[in-house]
Amino acid sequence: MKKNIIISIVLASIFFLESNILFADIQPLKVSDNGRYLTTLNGDPVFLNADTCWKIAWKLKKEDVEF
Repeated sequence: MKKNIIISIVLASIFFLESNILFADIQPLKVSDNGRYLTTLNGDPVFLNADTCWKIAWKLKKEDVEF
């Protein structure tokens, strides 16, 4: 299990370091006119996709998180 976590972290790091995301291309966001969603400054809607690990606190065993 610990080996899988380490491999996942390494692969994610390589992906983010090697990706061609230019931070200069990221546009500032604002709240839409009706206040219900986010848009770019030119009015294009923005879709944010995120995930959390809420279950990690009670799903992992002590052996899985100790180094």
